[in-house]
Amino acid sequence: MGCLLIYDEEFPGKTKYFFEDAQNYQADHPYEIRLISMDDLQNFSE
Repeated sequence: MGCLLIYDEEFPGKTKYFFEDAQNYQADHPYEIRLISMDDLQNFSE
């Protein structure tokens, strides 16, 4: 189990809180967090 999160570290917005909660959960559980950055999206679209 885990999550895939589109996350912009320069402009985290509300996603920051979900990411922090996921990291806290991950500390005590087997939970994978995968991040897609804005650079990843830009590179994919080219």
